[in-house]
Amino acid sequence: MILTVARRTVKKGDLAPDGSTNASGENAQGDEFERLCRSLRILNTRDMDGTVTVVFRSILISSRERPIGSSELAKTTRLNRVTVIHHLQRLERMGVLEHERHKYRLRVSGLSEMVERMQEEMLESLSEAKGMAAELDRHFMQMSAMPSDPLVGEEPPPHTALLDSNKKARSLHRKNK
Repeated sequence: MILTVARRTVKKGDLAPDGSTNASGENAQGDEFERLCRSLRILNTRDMDGTVTVVFRSILISSRERPIGSSELAKTTRLNRVTVIHHLQRLERMGVLEHERHKYRLRVSGLSEMVERMQEEMLESLSEAKGMAAELDRHFMQMSAMPSDPLVGEEPPPHTALLDSNKKARSLHRKNK
């Protein structure tokens, strides 16, 4: 598949039923690259004109040999430099690009490696989340096992002592007035 970088003007007729488009103005279902970007949440509903995919395609083509700057990308894609910078920063936050000395490049050698790395990072994050969830479940189970009336149980909840000391301080303050 040959990736082309093209600037386009989006017309209402170019929109797919879900409101998305692709670089050629065709229905997004026919463009594998845009489907990949949509599945990875690179392309979302806020990017109605699909400029993020134009910038990303250009990076895939141009930055394999050397990092590329936003001005050069803006010239190549014929997009506004501010728009290009916005998308570059977004792709960097997503972990797709690296930024060094005002130039950008892919973090990995290609799309397959990018998806593989994203999968590894996601699995690691989910593993950490699973551990935190188990710990929080234990904490909330302990909290639900406590009696609802602090006077009924053997030991009041930790916040009760603080409330009692605040009440005593207020009553002393009233007496001193």
